[in-house]
Amino acid sequence: MVYQSIKLRYATLEDSKHIYEWRNDEVTRSMSTNTDIVEWAEHAEWYKSALLNPNRLIIIGEDDKGKIGMVRFDYNDERTQAEISINLNPIRRGQKVASSLLSESIFFAKLPNNIRLIAQIKHQNTVSIKYFNKCGFHYDNADDDYIYLVK
Repeated sequence: MVYQSIKLRYATLEDSKHIYEWRNDEVTRSMSTNTDIVEWAEHAEWYKSALLNPNRLIIIGEDDKGKIGMVRFDYNDERTQAEISINLNPIRRGQKVASSLLSESIFFAKLPNNIRLIAQIKHQNTVSIKYFNKCGFHYDNADDDYIYLVK
């Protein structure tokens, strides 16, 4: 498979519907901390505030086939660490684009050199663990539900 380069951009209000649909995908929900279906009104309110939140950054990845997915950074107030998460467009799963989206988004975000990135991933989400490991994340700790990887 010949892969075209990913184009990255900051999320806009126009991305809200796609992110809502991706969030409510059955596989996405099963791997999320909140497995409930999110209602549109709740999502729309969250999304508008997310775009205005100076401690949150949402990046959209696209290629010649369309939207690949999103990477979200939730910074602490001191900007010394950020929780990072990825959500692929369900139709793009299995196309070997997640690691590229993740690594290129980290570069695109222009993070401070000393920032610690933390990924909280369910133990059974071995695919995400693999993607984060491929991007230089390593084991930090775990609890009954999650493994925590850091970079």
